Amino acid sequence: MWKNPEPVIAWCRYVIKNQIVSERFERHKFPVIDHKAVDVAYATAKNIFDEMAAARNKDIEQNRDTQESVNMICSLFSRHVVNLASNIEETKNWSFLSDLWSLSARIQRNLLEGQEITEPAFDLCVMLAESVHLLVGTDSSVLVGTRHGNVAFQKLKYPVFKMSDLPRALKMAFTLEYFGPEDLDILPEVGCWLSQHDVSSSDTDDRFPAIIDPWLKIADLLESSYYNQQFMPHPSGSVVKILGVPGVEQVVLKAKKSVADRNYIDLVGIFTIDNRQFPCVLDGDIATRRVAGDMVTWSDLQSRTMHFMRWLLAQLYHDLVTAKDVVPGRERRLGNKAKAAAKLPEKVAEDLKWIYIPRKRKKETLEIRRPAVNPRSMSPHRVSGHKRRANMTDRQREAVRALEQESGIEILRWIPEGYTFVRPHIVPADGSASIMQLPRFIRTRIQEDIKSLLLGSDE
Repeated sequence: MWKNPEPVIAWCRYVIKNQIVSERFERHKFPVIDHKAVDVAYATAKNIFDEMAAARNKDIEQNRDTQESVNMICSLFSRHVVNLASNIEETKNWSFLSDLWSLSARIQRNLLEGQEITEPAFDLCVMLAESVHLLVGTDSSVLVGTRHGNVAFQKLKYPVFKMSDLPRALKMAFTLEYFGPEDLDILPEVGCWLSQHDVSSSDTDDRFPAIIDPWLKIADLLESSYYNQQFMPHPSGSVVKILGVPGVEQVVLKAKKSVADRNYIDLVGIFTIDNRQFPCVLDGDIATRRVAGDMVTWSDLQSRTMHFMRWLLAQLYHDLVTAKDVVPGRERRLGNKAKAAAKLPEKVAEDLKWIYIPRKRKKETLEIRRPAVNPRSMSPHRVSGHKRRANMTDRQREAVRALEQESGIEILRWIPEGYTFVRPHIVPADGSASIMQLPRFIRTRIQEDIKSLLLGSDE
């Protein structure tokens, strides 16, 4: 932690003082929201908010509404910030910091949806997360990654001596868990990080085309990549020059073991846009729409921007791991089948091209990809099981229950009364055990197929 945290403390006092004086935050209550998976962060932020509001109300009731009272409450908040940062470093509980940021995003989402949440609670949570985030670094470094508990700190060009020198941790907050020390060589300098707002401002509204049904298209690309993979991106990242998207110069693409789904990967892309960098992550756990890098989608334009960038990551990954004729330095483009699937505007689909460029590290020129360890080339059959009108015996019920336990897929709850179930044939797998080895989003598709099958008509 900082030897002299005064610049961060001064910033806390400045923001909190403004909250007390202008927002009258003591009149508000901390919001009741769904805080599943961030329970400790929620309880911590609520206790701090309630403690500050109670102290403020007590001073007002006793006619101590003075500058000294305001300063005392600012000091109360600052002490909590220092204690939290110290505790995170001592216990190495880096996930707590990510939870603070996630809590801020949830509160903001509820705020924008018009629920009974006021801005003071959101502002306090963001201030709490950002100030703690800064303090777990030093006055000459900032935390940029906590992947699997392996922390990555990026050095600042100049040490921080005053409040105006502080970097904005908010820009790197929601990609923390995806980056580790091995990624420092591709991450932009702290002052060059673009935020989602920066890359989707009103003056660039024609830059990124709309993707219709983006999550469905991303899932199709990733599933095709999974079943037809012949190659893998170079572990140090593949450099791809982008043509046809104004201002977008290149992306460094990495495929990393997924943070949330042990059977799959996350795609990390460092986009260079207008000579600055924007880290974009496509979390492989798309079955639960686990979205990385978003505070919240403020507008349709920002939503469109993020959908396009994630789709582009999926498209580049699909091309890189399945195409046989990839030649470094040669232009590539969407094929007719890919154009039809993407449903991009005709001009955009025609203009979009990319070039793989061998990455240079020190004096070494790296390959853009390597042969896959376990190559796959197959077209998976859809589920072909079915229900049959008959009373289910105990033996049949136990067989279905065993299939559920082995595969992780629900079946019994969807079988109507008076029917039995004919076990489906699923490939690429012999037996249900291998279903558990599939990425979660593919297992979810299989689950939906079975559900639709069982709830459908007998015909």
